[in-house]
Amino acid sequence: MTDPLDLEDTLLGSGNAAGLRTSLEQMRRQAAQEIARLNRKLSEREIALESSVASATERLALQQDLNVLRHSLGEKEKTLDRITDECRRLEDALEDQHVAFDGLKQEVQRKESSLRAARDELARLRRQLAEVQEYSEDLDLDQDRERDLPRP
Repeated sequence: MTDPLDLEDTLLGSGNAAGLRTSLEQMRRQAAQEIARLNRKLSEREIALESSVASATERLALQQDLNVLRHSLGEKEKTLDRITDECRRLEDALEDQHVAFDGLKQEVQRKESSLRAARDELARLRRQLAEVQEYSEDLDLDQDRERDLPRP
């Protein structure tokens, strides 16, 4: 099976949620197959032990083999549980990142909307200023003309 360092490198190195899920699902399937194989082997050994053991030494050797298989099976089940827990943890972390990303995306959209509104207001104020300046220039021209007219 995969040791913890290889598992961590595989999970963290991919950076791809689909790839991560695929890798973890494959590891789960492999661990489940290995557990099923060990259970079959354990059952076969138990049946063999009960039916064909001729001597106490053989019985003891088979019993030790069974104990080793049981221990191995227990370790495989623990590994499968750790892989499953890690998968859930990573899926939760990925979901948290998606939620945070969505929040940031909404914030950017709000800021962009505010910026557009501010630009529109600035453009309106510039047009209004240009109109006032034009009107002011027209008034100045009218006043200049009135001053330049001869007085009776």
